[in-house]
Amino acid sequence: VNLNQENEKFLELFHKNCEYNPQYICEVNNKIDKIYNKIAEMTFADSIIGRIYSSYKDYILNSIKLMNSINNVESFTSKSISLFGKPDKDLINKAFKILKDDRTAIVDTCSFDANFLYDTFIKELEKYRFKWKVELIDTMSSKVAVDAVNKTIYINACVKFSETDIKRLLVHEIGTHVVRAENGSQQPYLIFENGFPNSIETEEGLATYNESKANLLDIRT
Repeated sequence: VNLNQENEKFLELFHKNCEYNPQYICEVNNKIDKIYNKIAEMTFADSIIGRIYSSYKDYILNSIKLMNSINNVESFTSKSISLFGKPDKDLINKAFKILKDDRTAIVDTCSFDANFLYDTFIKELEKYRFKWKVELIDTMSSKVAVDAVNKTIYINACVKFSETDIKRLLVHEIGTHVVRAENGSQQPYLIFENGFPNSIETEEGLATYNESKANLLDIRT
């Protein structure tokens, strides 16, 4: 709930060469334990679809465990690695090399506010004839997030965007995530709409591939 204030404080001190560990305050979901217990009680048939749902159940339960450990740094880190995995040293070194080689790149001016992106998303959704909502949120960690379950795209109201950002987000968020969700909603099993366990890695890879095809893949963004 104090994300923006703590981020500003971190950046202010960072530019003064001072270290500061942000002290984030998170909302407590009083229903989370009931949700956990309800999901834990679910059972599925020993079939292909049943095993898929069982795997997705484990993914949800582990996600809830991660949420419940959000104020415990060591526990949160271990549970996060257990859920999402950990990059190996070769991948980390490659990432640092790419960032180091691109330090001199010119960054586009962020001259468009969240309202502009909101209007752009609305027009793009109308072009596809998708009945989705777009909402501005004051407190969110990412620039944009897609909620397939509620058919809503959330935009960080406190962020400004460059022209490249706008073009890339249209391809990444609507051209990939929203289109995939809409396609999934037409399938006989609704899990195709919400996503399979650990499918986020594949979908983000697809979004990156689509950015590359549109000549919008840029290390600076």
